[in-house]
Amino acid sequence: MTRKTKIIATVGPSIHSKEAINEIIDAGANVLRLNFSHGSNDEYKQIVDWARSSNKKIAIMQDIQGPKIRTGHLGQSFDLSQGAEIEISNKFSIICSILISMPNILYLPDPLLLKFI
Repeated sequence: MTRKTKIIATVGPSIHSKEAINEIIDAGANVLRLNFSHGSNDEYKQIVDWARSSNKKIAIMQDIQGPKIRTGHLGQSFDLSQGAEIEISNKFSIICSILISMPNILYLPDPLLLKFI
């Protein structure tokens, strides 16, 4: 019977050896997922080379990070409960050279993001 399900194995620091890569492939992994938020190009190349040296076919999936949306520091915490209203703004207060979100106003530095909200 042919298996239709594919097994995706995430490769991280604990799997950074040729032997560990081969164990994962031999255990039935069809895809090696590389998290490009961590590591270097040389490390990724080494992992791909190890995978390609296997006798079994293995796909490589590159998981690249998307845009990071960061808010300003919260001057104080506030609850966001269902039905609560907050203002999202790119106007900010500077206190000790730190961008501060004010109570019920959340600072988002990206003006393009605000345009699409």
